[in-house]
Amino acid sequence: MEYLVDDNQLKHGLYSPGYHIPVYPSEKLYEDKPDIVVVLAWQHQESIIKKHKTFLNSGGKFFIPLPILQVLGSE
Repeated sequence: MEYLVDDNQLKHGLYSPGYHIPVYPSEKLYEDKPDIVVVLAWQHQESIIKKHKTFLNSGGKFFIPLPILQVLGSE
């Protein structure tokens, strides 16, 4: 995992515990345009998907591993 994104500004510029993965604002998704994003905060998936419809509509996909494996795209 190259980096994490989070809407909480207090986490930007910090690193994940243990693995030392950098945390960026969610705008980084639109700068880097990754093919797929792993949604670790599955309990917030509805609001994440709603907020990032543009990402999905531009061909991106969300991989949601929990509680039930899902891969979501624009199709």
